[in-house]
Amino acid sequence: MRSTKTIAGLIVGSVAVATLAFSSTFAQSPSRTTVTHAITSAAPAKAPIVRVSGMDFSFDAPDVIPAGLTEFRFMNKGPALHHMQILKLEGGKTVDDLRAALANPGPPPAWVKEVGGPNAAAPGLESNATLTLEPGNYALICFVDIGGPPHFMKGMIRAMRVAPSTDASAPTPKVDATATLFD
Repeated sequence: MRSTKTIAGLIVGSVAVATLAFSSTFAQSPSRTTVTHAITSAAPAKAPIVRVSGMDFSFDAPDVIPAGLTEFRFMNKGPALHHMQILKLEGGKTVDDLRAALANPGPPPAWVKEVGGPNAAAPGLESNATLTLEPGNYALICFVDIGGPPHFMKGMIRAMRVAPSTDASAPTPKVDATATLFD
């Protein structure tokens, strides 16, 4: 019995020492200090805010916005879950072209580029995303399909044009840190 307590004590003691050693090494890591410093010392970019409301089954958004860094604030005013994805329509394509393409099964055409957008927001809540948009034609679209056809098939798709910007107040942020995510 005594040997079991001794072994258990040694294991607990070893784990404690290893944890302290790891914590000290990690806290003194120059790369951690550098990344933390880079993140905390960077001045935040001041992006114009575009407010978009989603409801069953439409978007209320500006028709035209300036190019550049943009913060989208998506407010779900509908009783169901909605999100807002932003697609760039290349080659002079329009939302009508996109509707026609989405009516056919299969992958989207090569002229449709996924840009990003605010994630799904529960009814009455807001979701945000900050993106850099180039001039061109875009579509705001909701792909949610809980219990039926996707919301864009019910009308939750809208055109938005991004015009060249004359304002240089929101420069693209300089990348000064890299995060790697993995499973």
